[in-house]
Amino acid sequence: MRVAFASIVLVMAVVIGLLFYTGAYAAQEPEFGSGLACDTKEEAVEIITAADMTAVMEEINAREGKYVCGILATAYFQGPTVATFDTPDGLVEIRENTVIGISIDGKTINPVPPTVQYMPFLVVPKPAGLRI
Repeated sequence: MRVAFASIVLVMAVVIGLLFYTGAYAAQEPEFGSGLACDTKEEAVEIITAADMTAVMEEINAREGKYVCGILATAYFQGPTVATFDTPDGLVEIRENTVIGISIDGKTINPVPPTVQYMPFLVVPKPAGLRI
């Protein structure tokens, strides 16, 4: 009986915590998109600045011994810009976003616990003739 009660209290605490956590985003609509998502800003910057992004992403995941960066289709709340830098393609911002859903099949967004991920966005593309 005590175990069942303790389990119910724990579940209620988690649900209430998530409601308060996501309450900060109540006025904000989630955004949807596909692209790179990493556990840390440094991982995202390392991949975006690499000549061979796929190889570096695979190297980071192997080095960490788990899947910390990947190309994902997500639902997220946009967070602050934590890094800005110039690339051959243009100005890129790394944003600290809170992911609330991930698509496995490319069609349906499945809810996930709110998770901070670092995502790059090309904010000012360079004209094709100016790429270096």
